[in-house]
Amino acid sequence: MGKGQYDGNEYELHVTRRDSRKIPASDRPHPVVEHIDLKDSEEVREVVGRHFVRMAAHAEDVTVKPHHHIHQLPWLNEYQCEIWRTWGNPSEPEMVSFSTKGWYD
Repeated sequence: MGKGQYDGNEYELHVTRRDSRKIPASDRPHPVVEHIDLKDSEEVREVVGRHFVRMAAHAEDVTVKPHHHIHQLPWLNEYQCEIWRTWGNPSEPEMVSFSTKGWYD
């Protein structure tokens, strides 16, 4: 693809609370833009796993390190990662994920 051409696989990852409460603006992480093939479930788990824990930690206003185990992060259950199209005018996410692939279980 040439520069400026769109391949249809660009999505924004947003962290939201599962209980629908708003994340305060000061703690709200910026969305992350990634190219993802949503038909490839392994790719989705890897891409979301790369960002989800750190984005949720930002929203929770805590610091996480790569050596932290998921069971040390009980607040993580309060969050989800929504995958939104970057094109058109989407009214809902394409997918929701809770992947923590790459973090210790």
